[in-house]
Amino acid sequence: MIRYYRYEGVNLENHDFGERIMPNLPGATLNKFDKSFLENIEEIHCLEEGTCSHRATQYFLKNIGDQGSHLKTHEWPSFYMAEDGAKKENTRSIILVPHFHHMIFLELTYSDHWKFHQEIHLTIPNPPLYLASKEKPKQKHRSPCTAVQQLKKLLLPEDLIDPSDINDAENTQRAALDVYNKKAKTCITNEHALKKHGLFAIRTLRKLNLMWLCFEHCPQ
Repeated sequence: MIRYYRYEGVNLENHDFGERIMPNLPGATLNKFDKSFLENIEEIHCLEEGTCSHRATQYFLKNIGDQGSHLKTHEWPSFYMAEDGAKKENTRSIILVPHFHHMIFLELTYSDHWKFHQEIHLTIPNPPLYLASKEKPKQKHRSPCTAVQQLKKLLLPEDLIDPSDINDAENTQRAALDVYNKKAKTCITNEHALKKHGLFAIRTLRKLNLMWLCFEHCPQ
């Protein structure tokens, strides 16, 4: 059961968690492109449910309509595991990668197995992110913290987290699971994990707008 709190400006009681992925998701844009190549695509890869990757993929599928109805979705803990999974299955598949994930973007760009579809641009406001803990923090220091590497820059000095004591998480859902299992005191996660694990939202982090870029796996 979700717990609602008012603390450090966070009020989750009437918060719109954005769980419903509608074709007209506010602020989201998908440009027009030639969808004919999708006829030969068999699968689409993304991260697990609750992640922004899963959300972007669902939005993409709903907006391409019947031309994507045949695609089989595979969910993974990380983009690197998704990349490896696509290679092992060796089928024509696609994956959407966020613009700020520089390492996976470069890896796919330089790979002979992947084709960058530069004509596809999907922009979606990211669901709210939070610094969260299992209970209302009683101690002054909130380390160790677990977070997706690219989200660490959202932390501020007043969060009282030692920069050297931040562990990498594969995604926001795994970060929350570490806190739930008491492997970390705090994490950066989203509303899906707050509800799933009953975590305490310490504060809302800066809003992000993400551009998702499409890569196609080409079997060798």
